[in-house]
Amino acid sequence: MARIFEPTPEQVAGYQEWFRGRPQRVKDLLEKFDPWTLYRMKSTNKRVTIVACDEMKDGSLKFTVHVSASYNFVAFERNAMEVDPADLEPCDLPGPNDQIGFVGASS
Repeated sequence: MARIFEPTPEQVAGYQEWFRGRPQRVKDLLEKFDPWTLYRMKSTNKRVTIVACDEMKDGSLKFTVHVSASYNFVAFERNAMEVDPADLEPCDLPGPNDQIGFVGASS
């Protein structure tokens, strides 16, 4: 599992303050996911970072995630909405043999 960066004490404190104000069911979910970890979306095999936690009309909780060229080989960066938390698993940073960046970009 890889952290995309180590948060500063101020960032941790800000997150904890925000976290305390969330409903218990959101807290229960977010205890398993943090904003500093890289995740793999199992359905697409893309590495993603968590942007937001959203409550759907049916009451389920879903994530909005960011698909970045820093961790994937993509035509364009984007946010994916309504991602099931069960579709995410912690993953490692891209290795030296993994292709990352933009499709068609010159090296």
